[in-house]
Amino acid sequence: AEVVLRPHSYPSKKTGLTLLAAASIAYISRILWLYFETGTWVYPVFAKLSLLGLAAFFSLSYVFIASIYLLGEKLNHWKWVSVQILQRWRLESVGICFQWPDWKSPAKHQLVKNIR
Repeated sequence: AEVVLRPHSYPSKKTGLTLLAAASIAYISRILWLYFETGTWVYPVFAKLSLLGLAAFFSLSYVFIASIYLLGEKLNHWKWVSVQILQRWRLESVGICFQWPDWKSPAKHQLVKNIR
């Protein structure tokens, strides 16, 4: 729902996935720290998994979360890129200029060509 209601500005893929990995490692560290302090798992299903099973679970969890992140980024791009290009083009046409990279130049963009 958030993708439809509001455009988002994402960092580069490398930065975004690195920050996501850091947050995941922090969360996993917290789960493991709680287990070592109390001797019980926060999530009882972890008690049934071996060390290899835990590693696989945490790894697959990151892959799943990263996939959701990338899907959100892609949906945001599909929904909002044409709106952002049109807004910038309209502002530029009334004298408010932007530094456009060549590949995003409004004159070269297919959407602007269709409007003209």
